[in-house]
Amino acid sequence: PDENQARYDLIRLQPGEVLFKEGDRTELAYIVKQGVLRAYCSGHEGDKINLGEIAAGEFVGEMGHFNQEPRSATVEAVSETELIAIPNKSFENVIFDHPSWAKALVKTLAQRLRKANKAIIGY
Repeated sequence: PDENQARYDLIRLQPGEVLFKEGDRTELAYIVKQGVLRAYCSGHEGDKINLGEIAAGEFVGEMGHFNQEPRSATVEAVSETELIAIPNKSFENVIFDHPSWAKALVKTLAQRLRKANKAIIGY
């Protein structure tokens, strides 16, 4: 493959459009350039459990890259959204080539860990 070939794409979503569904195969991770997304998963009775919003500067779908598991949530656009889609096969190279993206990844993971910790202790 040509080393100069783009290793990521820009995609746009309209409000209500689904980026990916819970259970989908994981092939891409995304950085939100602009807009807001909502993540939710299915509860035991088929209800939607809101997991929160993903805003500009945050990653979404990165967990599947690291754990090689299907999507753990459904993610849809709340507003017009523009994302950078990064294929799993070029994820590390793209992150290493863009230090600001690596920083955004760490920030996203740290925020999610903090939120999970607060949920565990009932904060």
